[in-house]
Amino acid sequence: MKIGGLRKHNVSFEENTVDGEEEDGEDEAMVTARPRKWRSEDIFVAGSETSATIINWAMAEMIYTLFNNYEDALKGPKEITISIQVGTHVGIKELDDIRVLVDRLKTEIQSLL
Repeated sequence: MKIGGLRKHNVSFEENTVDGEEEDGEDEAMVTARPRKWRSEDIFVAGSETSATIINWAMAEMIYTLFNNYEDALKGPKEITISIQVGTHVGIKELDDIRVLVDRLKTEIQSLL
């Protein structure tokens, strides 16, 4: 059967037979020639796909490494900021306690006078 200038064949690999129209006895030549072309194209596509996969993997590794380095660089300042915040909260509580003590001291001094 011809489709768009090409003949279509049903190939059974188990029986090694070809079903289709025979024109000038060229069926066997076309069946054996086409798989070679497909194989070379498949190898080319597989090689291209492998190259693309390797490039994608390398880019992913580079981004992952950059992100980890960035995250490590932020850990130091973040720890400092947290310690400053904790110290600030402690300082504010101590200031409140100091104010209460100063007020008590003032009242005691006034009571002595």
